[in-house]
Amino acid sequence: MPTKPLAPKTVAALKHRIRDDGVEPGLIGEDSANAFRVLDAICTIHANGEIATREKIVEFTQLNPTTVDDRIKALRGERLISA
Repeated sequence: MPTKPLAPKTVAALKHRIRDDGVEPGLIGEDSANAFRVLDAICTIHANGEIATREKIVEFTQLNPTTVDDRIKALRGERLISA
């Protein structure tokens, strides 16, 4: 489940949006914290010149694979990342 890299300015804006629990109805509370962890993992993996696969995100975040899948789905649903 690779994701496309984001521009640094876009990454900063997205992190700010998630951190402030802005307009994302699917990213509240614990889910928001996990979404931030997943987004941070994706950004870090891309910054290292690698493709952010599900396995790499799970390894980086130490989250349950189902949680990672759910947060990726929520981030995509909010159009914060794309497939």
